[in-house]
Amino acid sequence: MKCGKIEKYLFFLLPAGLLFFVASFFLSSKPGSLSQNYLYFIIIPLVLTLCFSAKSIVTTLYNDGFFMAGALVLIVLCLPVFWTENFGIPLLLYALRRAFTILTLLISVYLIVRRQPRVVYIIPYLTVTLSTFVALLALWRYNTDYGFLSGVRLMPLKGSFVTLGQFNNSIRIGWIWGAASLFSLWIFLNEKKLEKTWASLVPILIIFPQLLLMIITYSRGPLLALMVSVLVLFSFNYDRLLLQKKVLLFVGITFAAAFVGLLLATGVDSFVIAMQGLGEKLWERGLSLRLEVWQAVFQETGDHYFLGQGLKPDTKFVVASGFVYDHSHNFLIDIYRYCGIAGVFVMASYLIYALKISLKKNKQIQLWGILLFYGCLCLLTNGKYPLADVSEFWFVFWLPIAFITVLRTMEDNDAVLLH
Repeated sequence: MKCGKIEKYLFFLLPAGLLFFVASFFLSSKPGSLSQNYLYFIIIPLVLTLCFSAKSIVTTLYNDGFFMAGALVLIVLCLPVFWTENFGIPLLLYALRRAFTILTLLISVYLIVRRQPRVVYIIPYLTVTLSTFVALLALWRYNTDYGFLSGVRLMPLKGSFVTLGQFNNSIRIGWIWGAASLFSLWIFLNEKKLEKTWASLVPILIIFPQLLLMIITYSRGPLLALMVSVLVLFSFNYDRLLLQKKVLLFVGITFAAAFVGLLLATGVDSFVIAMQGLGEKLWERGLSLRLEVWQAVFQETGDHYFLGQGLKPDTKFVVASGFVYDHSHNFLIDIYRYCGIAGVFVMASYLIYALKISLKKNKQIQLWGILLFYGCLCLLTNGKYPLADVSEFWFVFWLPIAFITVLRTMEDNDAVLLH
């Protein structure tokens, strides 16, 4: 087979792989399956592509300053292995493997969007479709097992894709539902085919199952991050919001009627008791020892405030109350722990610039800027060191960064990507 035909097949294989990888966030159920999917759908097609076009690809990426800045950030995140007390080749290889995996995502998305830009248009619709399907199944299962007013916290169950069982905890599946809600809102505000039509009800209505799932997981951090992100999204799309005011009024009336119906069906007393129980659970959890965790990290880091403690194989630490944690529940504090103030400065500068360029340009890159903003807010209350393996962390952090990196180079992609 001629090289030209192989390259033609790879031209379609890599974009298809990205779509399958995004879908696997919702359709995989086994812990660790996301990493396997990434290997099969992204890394292998990328390696095959590089076999035929390595020189031109490397030249293009090398000349892109923002892409190189992202590569530099990954290097900075790896450097702490050299000043840790537990330096060793296995630890170095561990850090390099994770950095390389993230770098392959940046390269893959860069190549895919430049070659097949309509993939960027497909991903929001794919995400919304799959998330809605899974959300409805999850709500049906929750109501069957517990009942909507039971007050039982929804947890990811291993082996169940309905509850996003491949992920670690309820808060992190809240990240995914919040991101899907942002995709739905963006479609509502920016899809011109839906403009001034009742079809625009669809993306706004399907947000509510996702919001309900966020509530019953008691994901306070993602809920707060979503509320702030929605305000930012609305502020950048105020003119579009005015065009849909009749639809929003109808939605408001519909849900007010549904609320009254639920109140009458369950009884006022039962409903009030259930809502009080939900509020008490959210309030009682407070910051969930986060202030104590952050204080413990600062005490542990001590005088190593400039470059941090360095990466180490055992990340566990004990807080004053006796609980043991393996991360600080805040990605910037985790960076401070390992990389010090220098690492925080590098990462903060990179993210601020990424948000600046994404929130000032066209609608398509703005979507990923909003998602990155939302992700950063989520990671301030339950984040960890960004040198993370393939996980839900990627969906709200590295994936938006990858799209911002390439979309900033495409000046006219609104005309291509928006209908």
